[in-house]
Amino acid sequence: MCRRAVSRSAVTALTLASVVGLIALTRTPSASGAPSTASACGSSYAPVLDPANFVAVVDNPYFPLPVGRTLVYTGVKDGQSQTDTVIVTGQKKVILGIAATVVSDVATHDGTAGLDGAQPGIIMEANPQIPDAYRQECYAGQAEDTAWVVATTGSVTVPYGKVRNVLTTLESTRLEPGAYDEKIYGPGIGIVSERALTGPSEVAQLVSVSG
Repeated sequence: MCRRAVSRSAVTALTLASVVGLIALTRTPSASGAPSTASACGSSYAPVLDPANFVAVVDNPYFPLPVGRTLVYTGVKDGQSQTDTVIVTGQKKVILGIAATVVSDVATHDGTAGLDGAQPGIIMEANPQIPDAYRQECYAGQAEDTAWVVATTGSVTVPYGKVRNVLTTLESTRLEPGAYDEKIYGPGIGIVSERALTGPSEVAQLVSVSG
């Protein structure tokens, strides 16, 4: 939710690199066309990953992925109510020589790093600070998001409850110039809220955490 210009397919989803681990996201099947390779991201963005810099357990405080954790979000997308369930599985998938943790999500990006020119990106820094900016993914013509850290303090109340000491980022994609989303992360939890700041109303808020 709050993801723009992203098509879905039955293939393994876009691979995202964090500074403490690697995750592979799997998505619900849906129709998808072949990605364009004309985007500048494929030619100007090509990070080199060293498997020695990655660990087996993703324990980033703002994006922890303990095996068995399930996060449920509710919100609105395209004018309709939507529920999004994210499950951290015990599975591993080797991508670019790195054993990635497989995370199941019902609706987000698709593609795999190293295929169709897709490149990995940072989903959360180890020590995020204002005004850090980083590429979250690069799947030419399909997923080209960039995030900026805009706040490292504060609190937010969602259906799950009140979350303190949150981190806030803004996201945009070159595929939709002028479109911006806000994403809020809670320590020890991960994403607790996201919403579109421009265009149609889109919002997702954390309802429950288990595992």
